[in-house]
Amino acid sequence: MEDVERERHLIWILHEIGIPSHLSGFKYILECTLYLLKHDMCTRCITTKVYPAVAIKYHTRKECVEKNIRDAIDVGFTSGRGNIEYRDGLFGSSLKYETAKPTNTEFITTVVFQLLLELNIKD
Repeated sequence: MEDVERERHLIWILHEIGIPSHLSGFKYILECTLYLLKHDMCTRCITTKVYPAVAIKYHTRKECVEKNIRDAIDVGFTSGRGNIEYRDGLFGSSLKYETAKPTNTEFITTVVFQLLLELNIKD
């Protein structure tokens, strides 16, 4: 599978969830997801290895990467954007009732697995 196809499908997933591409968090989610796939890393390494790597690439701090991702997820889950049925299908059973949105790690992990699932079905 080509990297371009993988990235294109990932962008489609993020738009379906409702995350607008003009947010910094969008590009950080994109980078984190592609980094995990490229390096075959476990999702437990997101805050310790992936955020710092993305921060270096974009000349920022890992805390900024984390906050911008959290803000993008918040927009995706509270703005009424995107395909609500698709988003609920991905996250419905894993959401905490009080917050109604996933943590950064839950979000990125779910997106990674969904991307792999959807692209494997296509092959």
